[in-house]
Amino acid sequence: MCSPDHDDARGGLYGALGSAMGLLIAVPYSRLMVKASGVDTLEFPAAQLIGVVLALSTLTALAGALPVRRAARVSPMTALSAAG
Repeated sequence: MCSPDHDDARGGLYGALGSAMGLLIAVPYSRLMVKASGVDTLEFPAAQLIGVVLALSTLTALAGALPVRRAARVSPMTALSAAG
């Protein structure tokens, strides 16, 4: 069984991996769209992308941490008796 702190880190990791995968897919396709539209330049807003990745990773970690913290406060017997 994992500790709540371990699950918090896992949620942040999922957010970071999802953001990285999204960037790996989005950047090449955006370059293709710019070429297809006839525009010669593509600006790469690195600071904004880093900010978005950090914000989404933080939100993903929080979304995973809040239910884990709540579940850690309930005893297994109480949870099982309420489920049935």
